[in-house]
Amino acid sequence: MVDRRINAACGKESQSIHRLARSCWEKDEENFKSKYTVLAKLVKISTEKCQKDHWELLSLEIEHVAKRHDTATAYAIIRRLCGTSISSRDIAIKDKNGTMINNSKDQLKRWEEYFHETFNVNIVVNPSLLQQVAAMRIDQQQQNRHDKVPPIKEVITVIDQMKNGKASGIDDVPAELLKAGGLPLALGVSAFRF
Repeated sequence: MVDRRINAACGKESQSIHRLARSCWEKDEENFKSKYTVLAKLVKISTEKCQKDHWELLSLEIEHVAKRHDTATAYAIIRRLCGTSISSRDIAIKDKNGTMINNSKDQLKRWEEYFHETFNVNIVVNPSLLQQVAAMRIDQQQQNRHDKVPPIKEVITVIDQMKNGKASGIDDVPAELLKAGGLPLALGVSAFRF
């Protein structure tokens, strides 16, 4: 994307520097200095203009994909502009004694140990207390409402409202596939019983 004018000006600028260096004791030193100054300004102005045009183009591209509701592409462009971020593997962690862990295998073991301690808590439950908890019952009217098949219009509306580009659920069916299936797929989804 580098402007050809910048390349040409840089070439002329470097030639002026070489001539200036060779002519340190020559009479046209001032001439080469003035040419160099003019060319250096030209290179600076051209570079700044090129940078401004580049950022303007990128911002227009981000606006364009945002208007198309393509957030994944917009964020990909922004991440590319921001550069690489710090990897979670680069973060220093300490063991239980407060000593820094440098080895990645030891860090993974420490994370495993940490999450095991955090989420796998041993709880002693008295079985007689569990038997005292009454099971919740719902009345027949509410049970019938839950068992009722949703209207096809409601199923189609819900499918249309699903956002594209999102992770699929536990059924591994993306929203794009449901939308592409149209009415036949909506009928199948509405008839599906859990």
